[in-house]
Amino acid sequence: MRSTLPVDSVGSEFRRAFVTLGQSNIHWAKFGDTVFVRAGPAPLLPSEVPWDTSSYGATYWARITAFPQNDSTRFRLYVAIVRPPRGWAQAADSVRAFRPIGLCAEIGKKVGFRWIRRAGDPGDEEKVPVWSRVP
Repeated sequence: MRSTLPVDSVGSEFRRAFVTLGQSNIHWAKFGDTVFVRAGPAPLLPSEVPWDTSSYGATYWARITAFPQNDSTRFRLYVAIVRPPRGWAQAADSVRAFRPIGLCAEIGKKVGFRWIRRAGDPGDEEKVPVWSRVP
């Protein structure tokens, strides 16, 4: 994702969003021209995941990595959910819980700026080779 804001501003906005969501364990660091903001672990509250009752009691981590590229700032948001102490309610719930798109959306709503994402297939700069078939 991209923003026209400077790298430090992107990091600060995500730090503010994490605070708004109730995170208290937030770390902000800058190495060279790259900013890292990490939040967590924190309990996953019912108000944060009203669509998934099986996640109540789980904890989550979130982080962003932001760096300048050409005339904009590129950044990525990562979220990890750790299962509740008693486990998931049923097998299907663990599949839903490990797709934290809704949680990413909630974090995105708390950020005080809009970002852009190119439509269509990712370009060469956004492709990540996962594996390739050997003939």
